[in-house]
Amino acid sequence: GNVVMVTYEKNVNGVNERVVFLLNYNVFSVKIRIDDSVHGNYKEYCDKDGYITLDSFSYIRIEG
Repeated sequence: GNVVMVTYEKNVNGVNERVVFLLNYNVFSVKIRIDDSVHGNYKEYCDKDGYITLDSFSYIRIEG
């Protein structure tokens, strides 16, 4: 499968800015489960079972 999480950070005037994207390059929808112990702050994007759904060829910006 072609699903990636992209994270980048930059420093702007002494303030660190962080941006995180989930990208789905598949021709089908996918459900992604992110480990709560690592990314607990992404819960607002998850369904009741802890999954994020991405449609085919789509992305979601989950932070930043």
